[in-house]
Amino acid sequence: MFKLFSMEEANKLIPAVDTLVSDMQVSISDITRLRAELGTYTKHSVEAQNKVQELHFLMRSVQETKAQLDRMGVFVQDVDAGLVDIPSQVGGEVVLLSWEKGEDSIQHYHRLSEGTRLPLA
Repeated sequence: MFKLFSMEEANKLIPAVDTLVSDMQVSISDITRLRAELGTYTKHSVEAQNKVQELHFLMRSVQETKAQLDRMGVFVQDVDAGLVDIPSQVGGEVVLLSWEKGEDSIQHYHRLSEGTRLPLA
């Protein structure tokens, strides 16, 4: 079971969620860059080993950040877009409030059985 957030509680989470999602995006971008760089080094060179260690660190960082969001009760739907869902209730129905990076506040939701974002009235 997960916590249901009021609209006010969910909107108060946005600054922290924004920071954490940004951190994940930067780490994933760095992972992509490092993977490309790895191909330029000799397999067992010191440089390659250092890059592998850096990759492992960044991957753990992404996992830890996602776990932190999970503990907050926020579900990451699309890291690249910065799209997250926060459980709530609208008109007696359990729904997922939907926030996307760049939005100042939560403006959409979707039903548990559907992915289509609907505007909040």
